[in-house]
Amino acid sequence: LYRKGRHLFGLAQAKDAITTRKVAVIVEGYFDCVTLAEAGFTHVVSPLGTALTEEQIQLLKRYTHQVILAFDGDAGGAMATLRGIDLLVEAGFQVRVAQLPSGVDPDDYVRASGRERFDRLLSASVTICEFLFEVAAGRFALHEPEGKVEAAQFILPTIAKVPNAM
Repeated sequence: LYRKGRHLFGLAQAKDAITTRKVAVIVEGYFDCVTLAEAGFTHVVSPLGTALTEEQIQLLKRYTHQVILAFDGDAGGAMATLRGIDLLVEAGFQVRVAQLPSGVDPDDYVRASGRERFDRLLSASVTICEFLFEVAAGRFALHEPEGKVEAAQFILPTIAKVPNAM
């Protein structure tokens, strides 16, 4: 009867704010979502402790075509961001990435730094191209030809999913 992958935590409370602001912030965890809502970020949802699914993306598409991914600043968050970018881009979303400090999640960040700093973090979110270039620069030896080829092979499949060729 119930499947987590078909629902977004906080959507019932956030849908009006998402529609008004024309953007949704997607975080990884329940506590991230609750803490951000308490801090006044009413346009935040979470994929219910699962990886973001196509069904959740289609649900979100009813309210907006723009998202900011604000996943945890750890290896798991980076992997979830990469997977989420691919799914969201394929669905026609404009995607930006809010980059949290290493080892920090949105809940911790808001509690330690406050609402205004998190708002600035969202405002400074980067495009998917910028995010992919930063990840590639950290993974591959870009000063060598082989590293450049590996980086291109890493970046281009996602870029190819963007519906607008420009």
